[in-house]
Amino acid sequence: MLTGFHLRAARAVCKLTTRDLGKIIGISHSAISLLEQTPNLEYIHCSLKTMESLLTFFHQQNIIFPNHYTVSLTLNAEKIEHSDKLTVFQYRAAKSSTKLSLSKLSEKMKVSTTVLIKLDHAAPTEYIKCLDRTVYLIKSCFERNGIVFVGNNSVSLTNNPELFI
Repeated sequence: MLTGFHLRAARAVCKLTTRDLGKIIGISHSAISLLEQTPNLEYIHCSLKTMESLLTFFHQQNIIFPNHYTVSLTLNAEKIEHSDKLTVFQYRAAKSSTKLSLSKLSEKMKVSTTVLIKLDHAAPTEYIKCLDRTVYLIKSCFERNGIVFVGNNSVSLTNNPELFI
Protein backbone atom coordinates (compact mmCIF):
# COMPACT_ATOMS: atom_id res chain seq x y z
CA MET A 1 0.00 0.00 0.00
CA LEU A 2 1.14 3.53 -0.79
CA THR A 3 0.34 6.74 1.03
CA GLY A 4 -0.02 10.17 -0.53
CA PHE A 5 3.48 10.97 0.77
CA HIS A 6 4.94 7.80 -0.77
CA LEU A 7 3.50 8.54 -4.21
CA ARG A 8 4.48 12.23 -4.33
CA ALA A 9 7.96 11.59 -2.91
CA ALA A 10 8.72 8.69 -5.25
CA ARG A 11 7.53 10.58 -8.33
CA ALA A 12 9.52 13.68 -7.28
CA VAL A 13 12.68 11.64 -6.78
CA CYS A 14 12.23 10.06 -10.23
CA LYS A 15 11.76 13.55 -11.70
CA LEU A 16 8.66 12.45 -13.60
CA THR A 17 5.59 14.47 -14.50
CA THR A 18 2.16 13.02 -13.74
CA ARG A 19 1.83 12.49 -17.51
CA ASP A 20 5.13 10.53 -17.64
CA LEU A 21 4.21 8.30 -14.69
CA GLY A 22 0.70 7.71 -16.01
CA LYS A 23 2.08 6.65 -19.39
CA ILE A 24 4.59 4.28 -17.75
CA ILE A 25 2.03 2.47 -15.59
CA GLY A 26 -0.88 2.71 -18.03
CA ILE A 27 -3.30 5.19 -16.43
CA SER A 28 -4.14 8.80 -17.19
CA HIS A 29 -2.15 11.70 -15.82
CA SER A 30 -5.34 13.05 -14.26
CA ALA A 31 -5.69 9.77 -12.31
CA ILE A 32 -2.13 10.22 -11.00
CA SER A 33 -2.96 13.83 -10.02
CA LEU A 34 -6.08 12.66 -8.22
CA LEU A 35 -4.12 9.98 -6.33
CA GLU A 36 -1.53 12.59 -5.34
CA GLN A 37 -4.22 14.68 -3.67
CA THR A 38 -4.35 12.02 -0.96
CA PRO A 39 -3.06 13.49 2.34
CA ASN A 40 0.48 12.50 3.32
CA LEU A 41 -0.29 9.73 5.79
CA GLU A 42 -3.46 8.32 4.21
CA TYR A 43 -3.40 5.38 1.84
CA ILE A 44 -4.21 6.08 -1.80
CA HIS A 45 -7.33 4.39 -3.16
CA CYS A 46 -6.89 2.71 -6.53
CA SER A 47 -7.29 -0.64 -8.21
CA LEU A 48 -5.03 -3.54 -7.26
CA LYS A 49 -3.57 -3.48 -10.79
CA THR A 50 -2.66 0.22 -10.49
CA MET A 51 -1.15 -0.31 -7.02
CA GLU A 52 0.93 -3.24 -8.27
CA SER A 53 2.08 -1.22 -11.30
CA LEU A 54 3.14 1.70 -9.11
CA LEU A 55 4.97 -0.49 -6.59
CA THR A 56 6.71 -2.48 -9.35
CA PHE A 57 7.83 0.67 -11.17
CA PHE A 58 9.17 2.37 -8.03
CA HIS A 59 10.91 -0.85 -6.94
CA GLN A 60 12.63 -0.93 -10.35
CA GLN A 61 13.84 2.60 -9.57
CA ASN A 62 15.25 1.30 -6.23
CA ILE A 63 12.62 3.16 -4.21
CA ILE A 64 10.96 1.24 -1.39
CA PHE A 65 8.39 2.01 1.29
CA PRO A 66 9.46 0.23 4.51
CA ASN A 67 6.50 1.53 6.52
CA HIS A 68 3.49 3.86 6.45
CA TYR A 69 5.55 7.06 6.77
CA THR A 70 8.96 6.28 5.22
CA VAL A 71 10.38 6.27 1.71
CA SER A 72 13.88 4.89 1.05
CA LEU A 73 16.38 4.54 -1.77
CA THR A 74 18.06 1.12 -1.84
CA LEU A 75 21.22 2.26 -3.62
CA ASN A 76 24.37 3.47 -1.92
CA ALA A 77 24.69 1.32 1.18
CA GLU A 78 27.34 3.70 2.53
CA LYS A 79 26.45 5.16 5.91
CA ILE A 80 26.60 8.86 6.65
CA GLU A 81 29.56 9.63 8.85
CA HIS A 82 28.26 13.07 9.79
CA SER A 83 24.62 13.72 10.62
CA ASP A 84 24.83 17.17 9.03
CA LYS A 85 24.83 15.72 5.49
CA LEU A 86 21.75 15.34 3.31
CA THR A 87 21.28 13.59 -0.03
CA VAL A 88 19.38 15.04 -2.97
CA PHE A 89 17.01 12.04 -2.67
CA GLN A 90 16.18 13.10 0.90
CA TYR A 91 15.67 16.74 -0.10
CA ARG A 92 13.31 15.86 -2.97
CA ALA A 93 11.29 13.37 -0.91
CA ALA A 94 10.98 15.83 1.99
CA LYS A 95 10.08 18.72 -0.31
CA SER A 96 7.25 16.73 -1.90
CA SER A 97 5.63 16.12 1.48
CA THR A 98 5.18 19.84 2.14
CA LYS A 99 3.20 20.62 -1.03
CA LEU A 100 4.82 24.09 -0.97
CA SER A 101 5.88 25.98 -4.08
CA LEU A 102 9.61 26.46 -4.57
CA SER A 103 9.38 30.15 -3.68
CA LYS A 104 7.40 29.45 -0.47
CA LEU A 105 9.84 26.70 0.53
CA SER A 106 12.77 29.03 -0.16
CA GLU A 107 11.17 31.68 2.03
CA LYS A 108 10.50 29.24 4.91
CA MET A 109 14.05 27.83 4.76
CA LYS A 110 15.77 31.18 4.22
CA VAL A 111 17.65 29.60 1.29
CA SER A 112 17.73 31.08 -2.21
CA THR A 113 15.49 29.58 -4.89
CA THR A 114 18.59 29.26 -7.09
CA VAL A 115 20.09 26.75 -4.62
CA LEU A 116 16.82 24.78 -4.46
CA ILE A 117 16.52 24.72 -8.27
CA LYS A 118 20.05 23.29 -8.52
CA LEU A 119 19.05 20.51 -6.10
CA ASP A 120 16.12 19.60 -8.34
CA HIS A 121 18.59 18.91 -11.16
CA ALA A 122 21.21 16.92 -9.23
CA ALA A 123 21.37 13.12 -9.09
CA PRO A 124 19.36 11.62 -6.20
CA THR A 125 22.36 9.78 -4.72
CA GLU A 126 24.53 12.92 -4.48
CA TYR A 127 25.05 14.73 -1.23
CA ILE A 128 23.88 18.32 -1.21
CA LYS A 129 26.95 20.32 -2.15
CA CYS A 130 26.71 23.85 -0.80
CA LEU A 131 27.73 25.76 2.30
CA ASP A 132 27.33 23.84 5.55
CA ARG A 133 25.04 26.61 6.82
CA THR A 134 22.74 26.13 3.82
CA VAL A 135 22.53 22.38 4.40
CA TYR A 136 21.82 23.09 8.08
CA LEU A 137 19.00 25.53 7.16
CA ILE A 138 17.40 23.04 4.76
CA LYS A 139 17.66 20.09 7.12
CA SER A 140 16.57 21.92 10.27
CA CYS A 141 13.56 23.47 8.54
CA PHE A 142 12.32 20.04 7.49
CA GLU A 143 13.05 18.52 10.91
CA ARG A 144 11.13 21.27 12.72
CA ASN A 145 8.15 20.24 10.65
CA GLY A 146 8.23 16.52 11.41
CA ILE A 147 10.39 15.28 8.53
CA VAL A 148 13.19 13.03 9.81
CA PHE A 149 16.24 11.85 7.87
CA VAL A 150 17.42 8.33 8.67
CA GLY A 151 20.88 7.46 7.35
CA ASN A 152 21.46 8.84 3.88
CA ASN A 153 18.71 7.01 2.03
CA SER A 154 15.47 7.45 3.98
CA VAL A 155 12.92 10.09 4.86
CA SER A 156 10.21 9.57 7.49
CA LEU A 157 7.30 11.69 8.61
CA THR A 158 6.68 12.05 12.34
CA ASN A 159 3.71 14.34 11.76
CA ASN A 160 1.96 15.94 8.82
CA PRO A 161 4.26 18.52 7.17
CA GLU A 162 1.35 19.78 5.06
CA LEU A 163 0.91 22.08 8.06
CA PHE A 164 4.39 23.47 7.40
CA ILE A 165 5.39 26.41 9.63
